[in-house]
Amino acid sequence: MKNQSQQDCIWLLLGPRSGDNAQIRAIAAHLELPGVEKHLTYNPLHMVPNVLKGASLLSLRPDAREIIRPPWPRMVIGVGKRSVAIARYIGEKSGGTTRLVQLGRPRANRDHFDLVVTTPQYGLLPGANVLELPVPPSGLSKPGEDDLNAIQKQFTAGKPRPYVILVAGGSNSTATFTTHAARNLARLAQQRANDLGGSLFAVASPRTPEPVVETLRREFSAKATFVPWKPVDEGQSNPYAAFLSLGDEIIVTSDSASMIADALSVNKPVKIFQLPVGWQGRFSAGVSAVFNRFDRMAAGSGVVILLLAPWRGLRACGLINPPRQMELLIKPLFNNDLAQAFPMAVGENAPVGKKPENAGFSVDAIRRITSLLEE
Repeated sequence: MKNQSQQDCIWLLLGPRSGDNAQIRAIAAHLELPGVEKHLTYNPLHMVPNVLKGASLLSLRPDAREIIRPPWPRMVIGVGKRSVAIARYIGEKSGGTTRLVQLGRPRANRDHFDLVVTTPQYGLLPGANVLELPVPPSGLSKPGEDDLNAIQKQFTAGKPRPYVILVAGGSNSTATFTTHAARNLARLAQQRANDLGGSLFAVASPRTPEPVVETLRREFSAKATFVPWKPVDEGQSNPYAAFLSLGDEIIVTSDSASMIADALSVNKPVKIFQLPVGWQGRFSAGVSAVFNRFDRMAAGSGVVILLLAPWRGLRACGLINPPRQMELLIKPLFNNDLAQAFPMAVGENAPVGKKPENAGFSVDAIRRITSLLEE
């Protein structure tokens, strides 16, 4: 319930990662109250576990602390680990009237929040205030007519349809985007476009390693159109959203949940290329399996519950977490026919016109957050 000192708005706690910020903005765009962006910059204390920072502004740089002042908002939306202490500080100073919503994996006790909106790769334990979505909210902006016309004039004019759009990401903690993988991906994507009698367009991301960018540039020099990432501050809009909008089929690498969510949001057939998983990925999968086993045992009965009380306590306060496993997000998409593995199995060839019904991935999140605002 709103008190007289509250603002009728929602604070968006933005940080250094553009993908995280896009998720916050995507949620806020569907809510009735205006969103006020709070651009937070952090000092090295952001690396301290949240259980030790408590509800505080200790991890903020001085200029960022200045913008966290009353009147407090009706709601705060943050993402990940860094903003947890700040969100809790706001909730405490508001006397508990500000609703706290956290996206992703907070690495903190979920009881601090009114709602945690997460996705399968983080392996969060279920709870009444935990909402797990198939993919994160997509922050993809609909391209304007000028952007679409520019792409059509510069890149797609005279090229035969269907348009196959390849979106290349980068390495993460469990998979490595090697130059060998880049050459293999380029060959397979070009073959896919040839089989369809269409055209291939490849777009890099800001995380694509430079050796991979150069490899893709060479591979596509005479066969397809390759567009490296172009920062907005170079004076021209990035063609990423326009290509996704114009494409008839999208191939995306397996490293980024945000890129997969963006691809699914435009309701085109989506195919996911698995990047190579080295020893780090195999080790991570083994650790994740251990977490799953202990979590199941801790939810059992008898003497096992007593023995695993320390485990439950560490999990509850977010001090131990399973490694991120993108396979936990990707497999259900395959099982529910929302995406296909790339390259496809022999004989598998979904028609280009197939459009998975996925626009409602964030509907549950919007509904739950709206209900919090109405309480």
